[in-house]
Amino acid sequence: MKFSRSASLPPVIITALFTLLLSACTTEEIQIPSDDEGMMQSSQQSEASSSAIMQSSEAAIVPKQKYEDGTFAAAGVYKSPAGMEEIEVSLILKNGVVSAASYEGKTTNAKSVKFQGLFEQGFTEAVVGASIDNLNLTVVNGSSLTPAGFMDALVKIKIEAAMKA
Repeated sequence: MKFSRSASLPPVIITALFTLLLSACTTEEIQIPSDDEGMMQSSQQSEASSSAIMQSSEAAIVPKQKYEDGTFAAAGVYKSPAGMEEIEVSLILKNGVVSAASYEGKTTNAKSVKFQGLFEQGFTEAVVGASIDNLNLTVVNGSSLTPAGFMDALVKIKIEAAMKA
């Protein structure tokens, strides 16, 4: 499959689409034939490979993006055992670096409330002071699903901040 870069799409949108495509491929087992074996790989192997590819691809393909300074907010969604969950994320950006962050959980499920609370207690340490381009939350303070909602919101924030720059 060939992909060409359109001059009319900002690099951050291409990165966001690439990220969403890779995350969709890593949520279930997928068949990835290799030259030698052509056998099914587990989702953990696939996820590790996809993550490494994504990190090297972003560094090689997408130049450093410019972002507007200011406050940006977006809703992020993720799937939990209780169903689809939503969180609201707000970031203050200064020169592409997160200078402040806030979060609001939107669930009523008791277990999800617990894990969103754990996420809320630890996410600012991982986010504040980091470049928006280098953020990649997977597990925060024991919460492994809520960070996916954060990353969904982050993609939306990056697109908005880049389009205003």
